[in-house]
Amino acid sequence: MNRNLLILPLIVLFVSCQNEQVSPSQTFTNLKIDSLQTLNTNIPHDGYTDLTFVNENVGYAVSVNGRIVKTTNAGLQWQQLELLGFYLSKVQFVDEQTGFIAGGDSEFFLLNSTDGGTHWTTTKLNGVTNNVITGMYFLNKEVGFVCGNLSLQKTSDGGKNFVEVMKGEFTDLKFKNNLEGVATSLQGVYYKTRDGGASWQRIQSVTDQHISQVYFVNDKNYIQNGDKLININTNQVIQIPSGAKKLLFLSNERCIGIGQEYESQGFFPFGYIYLTNNNWSDFEKRKYQPSSEAKDFRAIAKVNSHKTLILGSGQIQTLVVQLNY
Repeated sequence: MNRNLLILPLIVLFVSCQNEQVSPSQTFTNLKIDSLQTLNTNIPHDGYTDLTFVNENVGYAVSVNGRIVKTTNAGLQWQQLELLGFYLSKVQFVDEQTGFIAGGDSEFFLLNSTDGGTHWTTTKLNGVTNNVITGMYFLNKEVGFVCGNLSLQKTSDGGKNFVEVMKGEFTDLKFKNNLEGVATSLQGVYYKTRDGGASWQRIQSVTDQHISQVYFVNDKNYIQNGDKLININTNQVIQIPSGAKKLLFLSNERCIGIGQEYESQGFFPFGYIYLTNNNWSDFEKRKYQPSSEAKDFRAIAKVNSHKTLILGSGQIQTLVVQLNY
């Protein structure tokens, strides 16, 4: 038997998971608040900003304090790989061995691993931002993009060197496939590429407010403006919970939101998880106590087609929440 015929489906599956694309034919039960389960884990206490899984067991998370952690059993146990002491904002693996992390404080860096996170090399990023790396996306081992509040830059050699694509203040960056991508900016502006980032078209959306996130959901392309989700194909505006700072679409209708809400009494915010089964026509939510549970949720990733993991930061612990569906 031709071994390439066996390898190809695995590659296709991995790429589809990385892009978080949802098969229109995928079916599963409705999302339910009662299906949220807090796991008893050994994850180090920190504020985790991003999370990714390369298969249904192995995942990586990064934190505000430069912590890189890895799980090999779907989030039940965690191993600390690095503690760098500076803010890390994005993590992405293009295959099970090759990963990239972006972050920094006064200086900004791209970290690259080619051995499943055991070792990391660091490249200094100049002229991308003086604040936070807001976007990073790699199309493959060699070609990738990073952005911040100064510019959007591209590498063609796996992060060893970067060239400036365009100046501007960018808030997020994602690709739907190897050709189509969107970079969001301020005052309702976003940039669209149809040729893998070789050229970008500036587009004014239906809002003049800042855009924070990009989401690709099958044939729908969304940008997030605060508590509004805008379909950039149709200009349809969808109201979402004000506390939902980050979304993860599982299908056209089913979506998870994570974030925080402040209440009239109390100094700390409460962590919140939101679930919808009809694209935010209505939703359920669960509140988490800031002292004993989580005051914010910022990291979320699919583990497999029926499980998602969410990381929340509390005053005394990091909360690992699993949602089965």
